[in-house]
Amino acid sequence: MVHVPEDKIVECGMLCHLAQRDWMMRGILDLMLSDSDNTATNFLIDFIGFAKMAAWFEAEFAHLHLGRYLMEVTDREIRYILFWTASHFYHYCDKIKADLSKVGI
Repeated sequence: MVHVPEDKIVECGMLCHLAQRDWMMRGILDLMLSDSDNTATNFLIDFIGFAKMAAWFEAEFAHLHLGRYLMEVTDREIRYILFWTASHFYHYCDKIKADLSKVGI
């Protein structure tokens, strides 16, 4: 029996909808494989060890890299999202202003 801590639950998958936090390892594996449950996958990465899993990925699959947990947003991704959102916002504001000026507003 293993325990999935509440603070490790991420969006998507069954574990974020269930109150049960104590599982047999087989249940965690089943959720990871059958439901693509991100919490179950992250739990197994922690259980085995992040560094060990990352090394295994790189050794077995040259084109794959385990750089973060599933559903974890990195600082780099946050900067990209903020930049993308801001730049697109200004682009659409300019477009709206141009469209309004065409109709005399």
